[in-house]
Amino acid sequence: MGQQGIEITEGTLIRATLKGSDLGPAFRSEYYALGGRDKRILCWKGEWDSEEGDELICELMDEINSFIPVEGYYFGSHPGDASDFGYWKEEEKFVRGKRSN
Repeated sequence: MGQQGIEITEGTLIRATLKGSDLGPAFRSEYYALGGRDKRILCWKGEWDSEEGDELICELMDEINSFIPVEGYYFGSHPGDASDFGYWKEEEKFVRGKRSN
């Protein structure tokens, strides 16, 4: 996983919102800054606050995660605040419903 030469900083990219119209453009900008070049994503002109927009936001999160150069980190919502999106260290793993380190 990850790309050589890409650096991430643990912390917030966007916070205090769950609106697709806020998250979509922020995630797309981050995707582009990391080197993402899928024209379908970059040129999408649909409504972010729609089912199609939600699907693209989920896809963008997966794409951003594919760029993370260090194991043990992820891009997504903060475990303590679902409206705080950024890069976070994975602190615990869940295996079959049980916590393990």
